[in-house]
Amino acid sequence: MIKSFTRFILIALLFVVAHSLSAQVIVRSTQDTATYASLKLAFDAINSGAFTGSIEVLIDDNLVETDPPVLKASGVGSANYTSVVIFPTSEYTISGNLGNYKAVIILEDADNVTIDGRV
Repeated sequence: MIKSFTRFILIALLFVVAHSLSAQVIVRSTQDTATYASLKLAFDAINSGAFTGSIEVLIDDNLVETDPPVLKASGVGSANYTSVVIFPTSEYTISGNLGNYKAVIILEDADNVTIDGRV
């Protein structure tokens, strides 16, 4: 009985750790798909030019951003996209410590960005 309970606890801990290490943001474009642990990291990848063209950003879990994610305008630096659509895969929230900022997400002159909250 003790062995079964111990085994159950270990398996449960494994699932909890695996879920906490899993990516919470999926970025897709016609060229590539990648996963990120935060929206900030996903926006940083878009800003670096890792994704181009029409981009989808899927929120796959609740997010708590420690620094606000900043999406720069296409053509600034290496950012090169025609559109960005951000949407949740289920009923998730994005929150964070605003500190000196006035928003949880910052769109820095970014055009053709859609934030779709429908599920």
